[in-house]
Amino acid sequence: MRLFNFEAGSRSVIAISFADLVRTLGRSSAVLMLPIYFLEVRHVSFIVIGSVLAVASIVASPLSLAGGGIADRIGRRPLFTLLPLLSCLLFSSISAEIFLNVPVIFLFLTLVMTWPVSSLQGTVDSAVISDVTLPQERTHAFSLMRLAANLGFSLGPALGGIVSTVNFGYAFIIPAAANIVEEFVYLRYVKESRPLLTTQRKREGRRVRLPLDDRVFLLIALVLTFCEFCIGQWGNTLTLFLSHSYGYSTASIGLVYSLNGVIVVLLQLPVNNALSRFSDTVRLMLGMVLYSATFLIFGLTDILGLLLVNVVFLTIGENTFSPTSTSFVSRIAPADRRGEYFGSYNAMVLFTTPASSFLGAALLTWFSGTPDIMWGIVSALCAMAVLLLRLSGRKVASSGREYERQTVEAG
Repeated sequence: MRLFNFEAGSRSVIAISFADLVRTLGRSSAVLMLPIYFLEVRHVSFIVIGSVLAVASIVASPLSLAGGGIADRIGRRPLFTLLPLLSCLLFSSISAEIFLNVPVIFLFLTLVMTWPVSSLQGTVDSAVISDVTLPQERTHAFSLMRLAANLGFSLGPALGGIVSTVNFGYAFIIPAAANIVEEFVYLRYVKESRPLLTTQRKREGRRVRLPLDDRVFLLIALVLTFCEFCIGQWGNTLTLFLSHSYGYSTASIGLVYSLNGVIVVLLQLPVNNALSRFSDTVRLMLGMVLYSATFLIFGLTDILGLLLVNVVFLTIGENTFSPTSTSFVSRIAPADRRGEYFGSYNAMVLFTTPASSFLGAALLTWFSGTPDIMWGIVSALCAMAVLLLRLSGRKVASSGREYERQTVEAG
């Protein structure tokens, strides 16, 4: 398959992928550095930082669910043109608050408000990609989105780490500027894609709900959500660990995450091609096996070179797991409920994020001096996720194929 060879939606896939690139470059340059700012400049404890991130996820969860339903009813375009402007306002506010050294509670409040905006952007993007591509094209399309986003991620943390050495406030100017570019891309190149509502959907009116009538979706979503709970330690937990336990500078931490982005860009499509003959369940399991092994290694060495090699293998696991999980949800979602399904799945993931954040904070508080135990616990949780995927594999795989056939026939 050529890079942008889609039946009808190449323009939208290209535009959304570029918007993701710009957005991720901006956000990753700032958000990954914020926990370090709270810890080193404002002297906030691990538990408080974890609690703030947990509250942000709790706030984002119901709004993600509502936003997905709204996108199905009023369309995608009103949301994907409004959200970048809201994000620009929020990141500009954070930058100003850091420069003005306002009380930290105001920074917490503004940070919490960025979470639902980001979640809604992901929900709407996923719905549009599903609208404009065929079922057999979607893993490739979502992979291209990840490739573009991680190209931004390969640049953002390093840029943010360098800028933060001058003043953390400068790092948040970057995502605000990126949001302006993103807004232009959506306005100019992405059209409304919402499918027509079915008669039943019209009768349901404007209710916002989880698709509780779809047990297959709930099974898939619960298993994948537990996987995301485990994967959640890659991010803020690792950032704080590398800074506090191993004494890495912000520039070195930025290098770790930038390498992750580079490897996604280089290996996402080759990984797709190499694993295309395997079932989705096998690919998901393989991804979690790699997460389990590489998380364990974080606790066994503090040598930067070895950790960078470890990040390469972790990223291969990410390349294997992430697009497959997103494509899975898109295939089982009815055409006129894609926003609701993606919103519901994102809401479930966000609802477990507080537990993931608290776990990271607790591990850092109790085991930051014994890294092998800390990351051994995370590795064991990932191994448990592999077992859950295996136990539910036959049901998930067969139901996924059945729903894909129904989606094709309905179209």
